[in-house]
Amino acid sequence: WDWGAAPSGEWRRRAWVGYSQCEVVLKHLSLVNFVAFLVSGGYRTLGDRVLGVRLMHQDPYAARALNLDYVGYFLAWQTFTQLLAFLRPLVSRGAPLVRRR
Repeated sequence: WDWGAAPSGEWRRRAWVGYSQCEVVLKHLSLVNFVAFLVSGGYRTLGDRVLGVRLMHQDPYAARALNLDYVGYFLAWQTFTQLLAFLRPLVSRGAPLVRRR
């Protein structure tokens, strides 16, 4: 049953309208929270902001060991696949690479 198609005075229609309005408000608040996260980096999600939860390391002075080998492989592979995707339309089957006049 489509609650949005119910008559305007019925409780189902009022519940559907209220839910729709809450959904719009939540989307706007999520957008504001995302912008605030990009500016300050405090809370990742709206739920984190409401609960006051932040991601923190147990020891803030511990050394962070990062292995960037896989990042390099990923970037090389991505660049290679983008090059192939660029060249594919230029090299079609049966078409000569050099046109003679």
